Amino acid sequence: MEVLNYRRIVIIGMVIGVMSISASGPLFAAEAPVALEGYCPVAYHKMDKAVKGKKEFSAVYDGKTYYFVKEMARDLFKKNPSRFLPVLNGLCVVCKVGKKGMDNPGKPEIFSIYKKQLYLFAGAGSKKTFDASPEKYATFIKNYKSPVALGGYCPVAYHKMGKAVKGKKEFSAVYDGITYYFVKEMARDLFKKNPSMFLPVLKGLCVVCQVDKHGMKNLGKPEIFSVYKKQLYLFASPSSKKKFDTTPEKYAVAPKTK
Repeated sequence: MEVLNYRRIVIIGMVIGVMSISASGPLFAAEAPVALEGYCPVAYHKMDKAVKGKKEFSAVYDGKTYYFVKEMARDLFKKNPSRFLPVLNGLCVVCKVGKKGMDNPGKPEIFSIYKKQLYLFAGAGSKKTFDASPEKYATFIKNYKSPVALGGYCPVAYHKMGKAVKGKKEFSAVYDGITYYFVKEMARDLFKKNPSMFLPVLKGLCVVCQVDKHGMKNLGKPEIFSVYKKQLYLFASPSSKKKFDTTPEKYAVAPKTK
């Protein structure tokens, strides 16, 4: 049974979020879900309108597939992806500022370009609010810092060292809008090649709570974990971990959350 023990450290909350870009450079991979509902990220900037891209002109960046209107647009994107992607990883900045941090996804057909940055909005009203005072929201973006995931623990260490180890700020990367710390540069590089391989199942929710408590969504604690069949599971308590370790196959086949 491929179950690894954990080492108790200090209980720190875990933050999980939605899409983003690697802080240390581009990551182009194989298959990945389509981003921006197929709209071309370059067209927003170069054509000032939302235009659907074509599958034959596609590229994968940071775990997402992007479609482009033509080959030239794709080539521009590959040179500097972050230049063309939406701020806040596509979340509506007006909702974020005006609704106490609410994470509402923006709609790719409702957008504004301000100071060479792409903003998506949850609705036409949010866009109107932004366009009336864009500098207010641009300042927020300038000062915004993505949250740190796993309480700062290194996601690679769980798999490669079999224990929860704090990462270092100097070895960090951003994925899906969340910052991850790593024990060393090599660990960060491994993560960037295939982030999903190292991230916890159920986005860090406790799988035992999900199964035994009729779908209850309790966050797992990053220092209470097991690795089973190359997947990382976090648990809300030591008792949940004990249940999992006793019959891991029962929980390993649990349905995934969105």
